[in-house]
Amino acid sequence: MRGSWTQFAAVGAPATAAQHWPKFDILHHTMLSLVAPTPHVKTDFAAAHHCGFWATVALTTGW
Repeated sequence: MRGSWTQFAAVGAPATAAQHWPKFDILHHTMLSLVAPTPHVKTDFAAAHHCGFWATVALTTGW
């Protein structure tokens, strides 16, 4: 993770030699998990974190 942030600060590209860091896409919800021991692309972030539920809470409460 430190290497990824260092490279991002140096060249503006948050990718590492070991893993491509995908651009977030609202339709596909891909993201790079930096959880050790190996970073990997995840596609279930919204479902795993119940984003649909929290979006309705935000709309109904004005949050």
